[in-house]
Amino acid sequence: EEIKNILNKDALDSSEKSKISVMLSDYQDNMKAQTDVENLISAKTGNECLVIINDENCQVILEKNSLDDALILQITEIIEKNTDIFSENLTIIELK
Repeated sequence: EEIKNILNKDALDSSEKSKISVMLSDYQDNMKAQTDVENLISAKTGNECLVIINDENCQVILEKNSLDDALILQITEIIEKNTDIFSENLTIIELK
């Protein structure tokens, strides 16, 4: 909302507004991807999780005592199919 307010100010030239618009769009896309992947992981595995996507990296944080090889494979497949992130840029963490 704050970014949208900034975009409506006359003090910005069209180039600055364009850059901010792209940043806002990227941020919104990133938030949607995180939420979508969280929902897919939860639905497919039955585990609650938190997904953080930054540029080309992804971190998945899982509940305590839920991590095993099958779950790692499922999560990796979900991330690779639904984002532009490859397994080498994926970190899966279990809460302690």
